[in-house]
Amino acid sequence: MAAKTQYKDALIKVADFTMAREAEMKYLMQTIRTRNGTRRTFQTLPRHLRRRTMSHNIYRIPRRLRDSAKREMEGVEGPKKLTKRFRKHKRRPTFILQDYIRRQKSFKWIETHIWHAKRMKMTSLWGFKIALHLRDKGSKMMYKQGGNQCIVHDLSYFECFQLSGTQESIVSFFSTLKDPSISNISNGLYLSGRREGQMFLYENSTFPFGAVAPVSFLWNSSNSCKSNESRRLHIWIHPSFHSQVVKTLQSRKESFGSKIDIQELGDQLLRFRIMGPRSHSVLSQVLKFNESVVNSKVEEKRKLWNNLLHLRSTASISGGAVIGLDVADPRLSFPPKHWKKVKEEEFSSRSPSVGNCLLWPTSASQSDIWDSQLRQNVERKIEQKKRGEKKEEKKENVGEIPIVLIQQTSQLSRGFGSGWDLILPKGWGMPFWMSFIYAGARACALLDVQTIDFEQGKLSTTVDYPDTLSGRTEEVREKKEKEERYAKIPPAKRVNYKKMGVKNPFGPDWEGLFGGNENMQIDSTKLNFFVARKLSDARSSQSNSLVRVSLRSMMKGRIHKNAEIFLPTSSDLEQWKKDPNTPFINHQTKLFGKKQVPQSRKAIGYITSGGYSFVRGRGFGIGYCLTSQIIPLLERQLKKNQIFEDIVLVRNADSPLYRPALITFQFDSKS
Repeated sequence: MAAKTQYKDALIKVADFTMAREAEMKYLMQTIRTRNGTRRTFQTLPRHLRRRTMSHNIYRIPRRLRDSAKREMEGVEGPKKLTKRFRKHKRRPTFILQDYIRRQKSFKWIETHIWHAKRMKMTSLWGFKIALHLRDKGSKMMYKQGGNQCIVHDLSYFECFQLSGTQESIVSFFSTLKDPSISNISNGLYLSGRREGQMFLYENSTFPFGAVAPVSFLWNSSNSCKSNESRRLHIWIHPSFHSQVVKTLQSRKESFGSKIDIQELGDQLLRFRIMGPRSHSVLSQVLKFNESVVNSKVEEKRKLWNNLLHLRSTASISGGAVIGLDVADPRLSFPPKHWKKVKEEEFSSRSPSVGNCLLWPTSASQSDIWDSQLRQNVERKIEQKKRGEKKEEKKENVGEIPIVLIQQTSQLSRGFGSGWDLILPKGWGMPFWMSFIYAGARACALLDVQTIDFEQGKLSTTVDYPDTLSGRTEEVREKKEKEERYAKIPPAKRVNYKKMGVKNPFGPDWEGLFGGNENMQIDSTKLNFFVARKLSDARSSQSNSLVRVSLRSMMKGRIHKNAEIFLPTSSDLEQWKKDPNTPFINHQTKLFGKKQVPQSRKAIGYITSGGYSFVRGRGFGIGYCLTSQIIPLLERQLKKNQIFEDIVLVRNADSPLYRPALITFQFDSKS
């Protein structure tokens, strides 16, 4: 009985017991939750269970301890999130597109920029990112490609303007912006739209002063060419002249009001230049026609184009001839057949009359690419091919693409540098570009195109126009770069121009030729000289004009840029007659022992583009000379006098020698 009584008294009522010790249990729980030590929750884990970033990433901690870790981090600022994205984030299409848009805020990209950036040196020029030169080969390789095969260059950085209005108002608009004696823009051959023309733009009513820029113009095709007919005129300019051309056009538009509408097309039109004797072979593999579309005009154009493809060279076609075609999507036939795999019989010679654009059908130059609404419709059709999509399915979605081909003539008798300019609507740059590359065309950069133009004797750089504001600005920029580069060279390792008597080693001093100040303000309206682009202008204004000349070295040695041009004296000519094997003259004459006194020679001109010409096999240069000093030589050359008298002296800035060179005068018009 005693044992049972004791067991009975040992029973505990849980509810009563818990209520009696409620305060002690609350204190226990509070003590457990509050850590008085320095160890945190994740530090209580064994070392083999610890992971990095547990101190701020609770998801690294086991689930049973996450609540405790959360309470520890309450009120504590976590680490700042890293703004740097990982590579896997950067390679996502959305981020790449946003990054490309951001990188184009300062300098625009042409549609083939990514392709060029992977293979060429890119530079920032004239508001664009432009491919400067190839990474693998030099200029001689590109000369061989352009002379024997085919090269292609993306000229989409050229600026295009569209002028709308009646034909009479557009012709009147340019009447005071050009040479009044030249009527190429109102010529019937150009008014019909069959040819692309060239002219030089001047400020309003300032001819021959106030030169602005050289432009290429093209009328939209028309059969009637009536003066009251609504027409469109497209002009292309080099981007370095953009600001001055816009200023000139806008100031002229103020006097016309709503009669003329000027629109800057920007990137709505793309332009590729295909050069070389194999241009036709490459174009024949890229430009395919949609056989389902058949009508009389289309058949005439296709027949004409097929006849032109059988010509050996594009040089046998009328210069500036225009053809408008509607071609199929090049992705349908991609990759095209390489031109080397095309049978030679397919490109046999035909009658030379095929290349005369005057004999072509009137509809040959018509194209829908000039219609902005149609361009937008074609732009919407461009879509990237989906993986696994069949060509037949894609063919149903894409129609014909309007393009324009413009023949580019060569200034050399052998046709070096001739080819076609291809005008494309926006969005179709890469499909056509990749087709040209796979068809065997070699891509070239800016310096390569300038080399091709230099071989032809064309003006390709902005500094080749010294009477324009853009040309003078570019001269100042280049001069500053050369001075900075020269200052970085130690004095013992650089050329001492002062000792050699060179006053302007980094840039031409045009004002100094006329006796002016070298540091005069650069303003095209205040220049005290102009370039005589016609023979009649050179004869009438000899005191304040320059004449463009080309020099060909008589012996070894290159003609460098910024070289000075001098007239030979009678003693120089006599010395060459006696000893033609020693054509060099030192710029210093020894007098009184070792003392040296410079010869009194005054420069009459400067070289703006120079180097070694592969076509001529010797040094070659393009420059400008004083008309007053060179006109006697010009008159003798026009009378077909002896070639021996057409000799001048050229001295490079880093050389003490005067070298003989043959001079040829260059005029846009001999009238």
